[in-house]
Amino acid sequence: MKYVVLSHFDERMGPKVYYTLPKNASHEETDQIPLLMDLYDHGFFIHIFGDLRSANYIFDIPSNLARGRNEMLLISILLPQTDLDTEFLKNLLDQFVQELKNIPDVHKAFHDSEEKHAELIEHLKEFYDSIPEETRLHKRRTTKVFVFGPAGAGKQTIIEELKNIIAQRKIQGNQYDLSDLLIDDLSIMKYDISGKESFGDFWVDKLKDQDGLVFILDSKDKSLYKQAKINLHKIANISVVEHLPLLIIFNKSDLDDEDLREINKYLEINTLPQENIKYFVTADITSDEIGRAFSWLSKQISKRVPISPWARIGALLALWNEPVGLEMLSVYPNDLFEELEETAIRILNVSKSVFGEERLKKSFFTLPFAKLNMSASIFTDYVEDSESPEQKYPLLLAIFYEDKIPIEIITKFNEFIRLKLAKIRTFYSDGPNVENALKSIYTHISKKMTNMKSTVKALLSAEHRYQTLFEGARDAIVLFDYKTGIIIDANKQVEKILDRPLEDIIGIHPTEIQTQEEYDKFRMLFLMQISTEDALPAVLNMNFLDGRSIPVELIANKVQVGGQHLVQCNFRDITERIKSEKILKKSEALNRALVNAIPDMILRISKEGKIIYFKPSNSLRSKLKQTKFENKNIYEVLSKKMAQITADYIERTLETRATQVFTFVFSINNKQQKFEANMVPYATNEVLLIVRDTGEHNKGK
Repeated sequence: MKYVVLSHFDERMGPKVYYTLPKNASHEETDQIPLLMDLYDHGFFIHIFGDLRSANYIFDIPSNLARGRNEMLLISILLPQTDLDTEFLKNLLDQFVQELKNIPDVHKAFHDSEEKHAELIEHLKEFYDSIPEETRLHKRRTTKVFVFGPAGAGKQTIIEELKNIIAQRKIQGNQYDLSDLLIDDLSIMKYDISGKESFGDFWVDKLKDQDGLVFILDSKDKSLYKQAKINLHKIANISVVEHLPLLIIFNKSDLDDEDLREINKYLEINTLPQENIKYFVTADITSDEIGRAFSWLSKQISKRVPISPWARIGALLALWNEPVGLEMLSVYPNDLFEELEETAIRILNVSKSVFGEERLKKSFFTLPFAKLNMSASIFTDYVEDSESPEQKYPLLLAIFYEDKIPIEIITKFNEFIRLKLAKIRTFYSDGPNVENALKSIYTHISKKMTNMKSTVKALLSAEHRYQTLFEGARDAIVLFDYKTGIIIDANKQVEKILDRPLEDIIGIHPTEIQTQEEYDKFRMLFLMQISTEDALPAVLNMNFLDGRSIPVELIANKVQVGGQHLVQCNFRDITERIKSEKILKKSEALNRALVNAIPDMILRISKEGKIIYFKPSNSLRSKLKQTKFENKNIYEVLSKKMAQITADYIERTLETRATQVFTFVFSINNKQQKFEANMVPYATNEVLLIVRDTGEHNKGK
C-alpha cells in the first residue's frame, strides 16, 4: 500500500496533516509524518516509520498571509519497508513541488479558501495517480547479460532496440513480459568475435558475474558459420557460464523450419552444456521480435536468481604466529567475503589497541565493518606453542553478522560461542575438525535466528527509530563501546570533523586517529561527564595524528542500545563560534572605549522603564553612583512628573523609531541643573538616552 501525505506548519497549532491519500487512510505512521518538520532541514530525506519507509521533501511557498511571509510544507510518500529508489523518488517529489509552486495563490488553501483548497487537492490526487506501481519505486538487483557473436551480426542494433523497449516501459500488444528482467539496472557487455582471442582466465573474470548469455549470428553470411561455431562453444563451455540460460538470435533471416534444423545441427547446439537454450529468428529487427526473445531470457533469469537468505552470517578462525605472521585457520562458509586476511589483521590490530599489552587476554567485543555491511563478534583466547609451551599465540574467532541483525540478538549467542572456542583451541591445528566446528556454529546460529525472525523484526523497528533520529541530528554523534572504546557507530556529521568517510571511522579505536595521551584525556573527560548528573557541556581541543586541532563542545551520556552498553558523545565544532566571540569581544571593547570617551550621561532603558545600563557624565561622576540607577525603574529614581515625561518619550521613540530631543531640570545636591536629552531607539523594546549637562539652571529665566 502506498500513501501520500501533505503536511502544513500551522502557526498556531504547529505541524499537522493537511491531506492524506488514499482519503481517510488509517495508518498510525501517517499521523507522525508532520513531526518530521521539527527534525529535518528543508529538502529531500528518507525516514523510517515501523514497517514503512517514507520519502519526504520539506519546502516553502510564498504567502502574504503567514507571519514569516512563507508557508512551510512537507510532501511525503510512504511505502513498505524495502530499499527505495531514492533518486527516482527525489525527482518525483521535486516535480510535485515545482508544479505546486506554479499554482497561483496556492497559499490561500491554508487560510480557508475553498476554491484553492479544491485546486490543491486535485493537484495532490493527480500526483498520487502519477506515482508508478510500488515495485517500480524500489531498488532492483542489477541484471548482467553477455552478448556475443561475429562482427556485423546486428548486436548493436538489437541492443539499441532493447534500450528503446526499456525506455518505453510499455510494449504494445502485451505479448511478452520483461517485468522479471530487472531492466532498470540492466548491464550489457557486448563482444565481437574475431577468432584470434584466447578464452583463458581473462574471460573467466569477465563472465563470472553474468546472469545470461545472448549469441547473435547473421544467418545469411555462411562464411562466418565455422568461426562462429568454434567461439560459441568456447564461451559456452567456460565453467562460470555453463549454468546460465542461452538465448540464440538468428538475425537478418527468413529461415524456414528445415533451414533452422540444418543450422542447429551444424552449430551442434545440442552439445552445449547449458540446460536452457532457445533460439529466435529475426527477419527485420522490431520491438515485437526483440521483446519476445528477451521475454524468454527474462523469465529464465528470474527462475535462477537465488532467494537471498534473510540474514548473512559466517565464522572465521585465525592465529597470530609471531615467526610466521597471520595464519588463516578456517572460514565458513568459504564465500563469506573477499579480503579475509585483511579483515583478520584488522581484528588483531584493534584487539591490541583495546587491550594494550594484554594481548592474550580472553575477552569478547563487537566490531563493525562498514565496508562489509556486517558486524563481528570477536572472541580472543591463546594457544601454546607445541615445542615451546612458554610461547603463547593469540587465537581469534570472529562471528560475522549482517548489519540488519540487532546487537541484542547477537549477544544471545556469546556464551555458546565461548564454549565452542574453548574446545576449538584444543584442536586448532586440525583443519577438518576446525571446519566442522565452524560449520556447527554457523548451523546453530542460523537455526536459532530463523526461529527469532519475528523478534528480530520488532527489535529492528525500535533500532530504526533510534537510527533515524541519530542520522537526522545536526550535531556530530559518535557511539563508543563503553568497555573497549571502539567506535560502534557515527553519523554523517562526524565525517566533517574527522575528514574521512564513515566506513573508515566505524570500527576503529580512537588511538588510530589520536595519540594515546590525547585519547586518555578525552576518555577521562567523557567519563566525568557521564558520572555527573546534569553535567554542562565541556569544551576541548580535539588534536589528531594528522596535525589538525578542532575546538569542540562535548556532551557525553551513557546509553544502552540493543543490550550493548555504549557512550554517546555529541560533538559540536565551535571553530566559527570562537571566531565570532573573539570578534564580539573586540567589538565590545571598542564600544566600551567609545562610550567611556563620551563625557555625557548615558542610560539604556527598557519599554517598561527599567534602567538596564547607566553611566554618569564626567562632571557628575563623583555625585551620582551607578548602583543607585542600574536595575531600577525610572519611577524609583526620578520624581513622579519627571518619570512620567521620560515614559512618554520612551513610548513615542519606540512608536516612531525616530530620535526625540527634550530638556528638563533636575535637582542634584539641592542645586537645579538644566539638561538636554537625546533619546534614540536601541532595540525592539529599548531606548538609549544621552543626557548633556547644559549648566546651572537660572530660576529667574
